[in-house]
Amino acid sequence: MAEMIKINENDSYYVVDGVKYAPTFPQEWANNHIEGTGPHDCENCEWFGKWRGVFIGYCANCADYTYHSMRGYGFIDIGKELDAELPESAMQTYLKNVDLKEMPYVEENFDESK
Repeated sequence: MAEMIKINENDSYYVVDGVKYAPTFPQEWANNHIEGTGPHDCENCEWFGKWRGVFIGYCANCADYTYHSMRGYGFIDIGKELDAELPESAMQTYLKNVDLKEMPYVEENFDESK
């Protein structure tokens, strides 16, 4: 099990293999990315799947072609999921009660304009 790191009273994340994950991102997934997907193996996941330095979900390509939408529909821009209003989306399942605008910045070099 990954160690939960508390940022402040309301915010936290956990780390697996050096990647910070949203506290609600399923730890089973963080420990079992299919080869070629996720923040270590896919540049689109690394770019589109992170919000303020924390991995929140797969890119739309990996979500569709590899996971067949079983892990959300995938992110098409930073913090923007394809079909985010559908019941099986990340935004309606494991990220449902996460307010991305309230998540803290956890990387010093993060572009705050996003």
